[in-house]
Amino acid sequence: MSVFVKSVFSVIDNSGATKARCVEIYNSSKYYGACVGAILLVSLQKVLPNRKIKKKDLVKALVVRTKNKLFRSGGHVLMLSDNAVILLHNTTLLPRAKRCKTPLPEELRFRFVNGLKVLSLAPIVL
Repeated sequence: MSVFVKSVFSVIDNSGATKARCVEIYNSSKYYGACVGAILLVSLQKVLPNRKIKKKDLVKALVVRTKNKLFRSGGHVLMLSDNAVILLHNTTLLPRAKRCKTPLPEELRFRFVNGLKVLSLAPIVL
């Protein structure tokens, strides 16, 4: 199952949000949906208290995990457990957070402009 509008994501950085819902997909087909490395406009659904971001804020996010199979060049298939995003600044597309809680796939390096900066937040690169 791909990522479409109204899909719910878990936010895996330390920005303060925990759940987000997709409002718009940038640079992807509406028919096929978004994949790893796509940029979304999301609405924040659950936010921890005393943070800069608030509930129902519209922010840009980067898809870092999907339930879809991720095919690699050597014939390997990477299957991840859930849909997850990292929040970005709306103008610069740099990550809002300083740390990421879970491992990230290596495909972000090539599919996103600031991919190396996002991968530097992760504890492990898959």
